[in-house]
Order: sequence, then C-alpha cells, then structure tokens
Amino acid sequence: FKFVVMDPPHLLGSENGHMLRQYGWLNRESWKEDIKKGFDECWRVLDDFRVLIFKWNEASIKRKEILEVIQRGTLFLLPFFL
Repeated sequence: FKFVVMDPPHLLGSENGHMLRQYGWLNRESWKEDIKKGFDECWRVLDDFRVLIFKWNEASIKRKEILEVIQRGTLFLLPFFL
C-alpha cells in the first residue's frame, strides 16, 4: 500500500464508561506490545514511498511514550484541536 491510516483505541481502561464502550480501549498490561504490533504491521504493508497517518489522543498515554514504543522517528507532528 502507498497510504495507511491508523486510528487505534487510545484509552487505557476496562468496560466501564461510555467512551470506552464506544471506541474501545487498550489493555493496561499489554498496550505497548499491542501498539508496537499494529505499527509493525502498518510498516510491513506499506510501499517504499509510503505515508502512514496515525491519529492519537493523549488522554491516557502521552505521544512521547508512543514514539518510544514504536521506535521510529517522525517527520511531522500535527496538533489537532476541536
């Protein structure tokens, strides 16, 4: 693929709460491994001249932690405000 958009759950939690039920959640014990596997799969299927867009909300996990987990640099970080 030349273009992939990744929008994983970004909240740590369980089945409690509307946001968690609506959008899903990351397991508190395995979130790092789960996110790393997701990114690895995105990079695996992308072509040489690739674009990966990753949507993230820092409500539970800060962007710095995600970047440490995926072990890849970024070229652009675009803040998003509603």
